[in-house]
Amino acid sequence: MLKRIKITHWLLALACLLLAGPVARAQPLEQHTDRVLSTVGVRDIARDAAGFAWVAARQGLFRYDGRQLVPLGQLVRQGPRPHGEVTRVVVDTAGTVWIGMLSAVYAFVPATGELRQVPLPPRADNWRSLLLLHQGALWVVQGANPFRLFRLPLRHPRQVPRLVWQLSQGVVMAVEPDSVGQLLLFGEKVCWRLGPDGRVRPLAMPGNSHRYRVQQANGRRWAQPATHPLRLPHGPYALLDSTLLEQRPGQPPRVLARWRRNLSSAAVPHLNVLELDSTWYWLGQGEVLAMSVRRQRQAPRVQHLALALAGGWNGWLCYNRDQTGLWAFAEGMPGVFELRPRRVAVQALPVAGRLQLSTRAISRLPDGRLVVGSYAGTFTQAADSPQAPLRPWLGPIPGPVWFCSLGLPDGRLVIGLENYGIVVLSGGRFEEIAWPGPHPPLVGKSTFCLLRTRAGQLWAGGQEGLFQLDLPHRRRTRYRAADPAWPLHHCEIEAMSEGAGGELWLATNQGLYCLQPVTGALRHYGPTEPPPYRLPTALTRCVLPLHPDSVWVGTLDAGLLLLHPRRGVQRQLTLSQGLPSEAVAFVVAPPPGRVLWVGTHNGLVR
Repeated sequence: MLKRIKITHWLLALACLLLAGPVARAQPLEQHTDRVLSTVGVRDIARDAAGFAWVAARQGLFRYDGRQLVPLGQLVRQGPRPHGEVTRVVVDTAGTVWIGMLSAVYAFVPATGELRQVPLPPRADNWRSLLLLHQGALWVVQGANPFRLFRLPLRHPRQVPRLVWQLSQGVVMAVEPDSVGQLLLFGEKVCWRLGPDGRVRPLAMPGNSHRYRVQQANGRRWAQPATHPLRLPHGPYALLDSTLLEQRPGQPPRVLARWRRNLSSAAVPHLNVLELDSTWYWLGQGEVLAMSVRRQRQAPRVQHLALALAGGWNGWLCYNRDQTGLWAFAEGMPGVFELRPRRVAVQALPVAGRLQLSTRAISRLPDGRLVVGSYAGTFTQAADSPQAPLRPWLGPIPGPVWFCSLGLPDGRLVIGLENYGIVVLSGGRFEEIAWPGPHPPLVGKSTFCLLRTRAGQLWAGGQEGLFQLDLPHRRRTRYRAADPAWPLHHCEIEAMSEGAGGELWLATNQGLYCLQPVTGALRHYGPTEPPPYRLPTALTRCVLPLHPDSVWVGTLDAGLLLLHPRRGVQRQLTLSQGLPSEAVAFVVAPPPGRVLWVGTHNGLVR
């Protein structure tokens, strides 16, 4: 039964972009000057979960929302008000902003406006403090001749930091985690490793402590000494600070590309790589370089973009405020450039037989293949090629249309089918998740949505209502089956998501529901409800709770709604606000959750 308006090529292409990412060539970059950030001499930038950038500058610390810089002094409601240059800033997962100045280290809590000084021993020099958040602790390097390494557990942020190591002569230019999580301390000519036993040992290096570093948008970072090349994730390829190499066993290295190295002090990695959408970016002399690191048959290509940073100063790249691009700046000097990948058109994947697919479900199989359920059948794509054509599924298949699918951590795939029920794919075999009878009369048997909660519970929704799945016993149970008047028995559940408190948000053809599964408490939102529970339509199609106070709801005929659970609809986006259609099929927010992708019946919106 074809009960829905078809969402064709662009939906398949979007899912492939989200699951497989861009193709082998790096996306071209566009650059412009950030006129607000360029008014200060930026030293460092960190981001918080609320979407603010915290800017360390020669003029102090600022909070930046993309429109204006707010000085720290205007945000502090209790505590000292230090003045002067801020050299380093980091933000932990609790939202505390840690501030490194020449004279001291401070902690600022934006929620309360409290600023306090971190109790570190007094020092005679004005050498800048180095800050690193790693493995649940703040690491602080202070001073030169001697220098000291301190550790402050974030579970006890007010206690006195513990001295981990000190050296009477020397200076540390950087402290970084390596690929296995151990700390590396880079001096001017020596590099040390802090082992799991707490002992610090020097690494054997040929007279320098240069380093290569990789950072990812999810916050992961690692560094390695520059004594050996930085390997790419796939293929026999590696980077030095000014060359791309091909290194095959038994053959001498072959140079594939060259560039002029970024000239900065030892405080800056000789190769400072930032990864964004499976593309590596780094600075050269007078340019930024980009290279796709996706698995591909051909050798990777390095692309060049001229970048006029101030010469003679440390050049840095960092992620922008919403992590959709990069900022580039010469440390301490005015002039900050924002770099964003140029938007590219969405294209449909080729399909064997030149079929035009109306897609319903897209997942990954344990072997890495993409599997696509459609009204024309089920198709797969090779695991290592995001541009490979979709080919028909080989072997038996339990039903004509895969309406939805859910991959589990153990590699199994749960599949909701049209007019058939639910099956699980395990080890190449399909097994039915049975619903023991007898059953009341039903409109249909299609399953439209599946959900795995943070606690590991499995739920299914569709024309039969709401079910809990018991995979070990291959059985599903209808929620509140003993109550024939239960509202969800009489709805078609189109989509569901889990809220911050474990509640289930259910988009149905009779409005939006919020269910507390433990207690059974059910709240309905719809056109017949009084404010603040009233919606402009009952035909809800998708739901995305991003925050306890912010729930995005897609509808079939009223556009996209932003709902506050206790205050009602706060915003409605329709054709007049730029949506290409008022029928919204899905809304997703890939990590870190600051950008929405909205699929409509007439196009895609970002």
